[in-house]
Amino acid sequence: MRIVAHDGTAVVRGLWRGRGTAKGQAYDELSRYTTTYAKLGGQWKVLSDQTTKISAAAAVAHLHERVTKANDEAHAAGMVALFTQDAWGIWPNQPIVQGRAAIEQDMRVYFKKIGAEKIHTEVTNLEVEEFGTWAYNLGRYKDIKADGTVIDEGTFVGIWKIEDGQWKLFRDFGTSSLPKKDK
Repeated sequence: MRIVAHDGTAVVRGLWRGRGTAKGQAYDELSRYTTTYAKLGGQWKVLSDQTTKISAAAAVAHLHERVTKANDEAHAAGMVALFTQDAWGIWPNQPIVQGRAAIEQDMRVYFKKIGAEKIHTEVTNLEVEEFGTWAYNLGRYKDIKADGTVIDEGTFVGIWKIEDGQWKLFRDFGTSSLPKKDK
């Protein structure tokens, strides 16, 4: 929760998690809220109250922008911040990578392997479904060198969950559509 107060006005912002049943339907959702108060006649009164559900589709789209930026900049720490503490990376031609620290190390090795050249990642979500505090997405990715050469492309499935009030990647499955390169 964040409170900003000035000259008899206060704005309170935060996250709200609600669980229960309404009109016979169970719900489990995460929302952002903003409540504005004003001191009128010596008493605090609510001027406005707004709650907006945080949808998985919007969160996943925003997080993929951050993933792309971190990948474009070869920034392993920025990339891994989007994963849960107990995340798994299940990627082509390697064992499962478990935990945020191991994923960060794996990404550092990957960025070192591809070198200093700029790699841009394009991500296309084909489907996002939300189930309360869990979601999954299915999509395509393409890694492209600055000269336009495609170095990898494939499909992915992400399983997302809310950790510390934010959507984060819990399981990341990727499959390359390109043939495996001989070492």
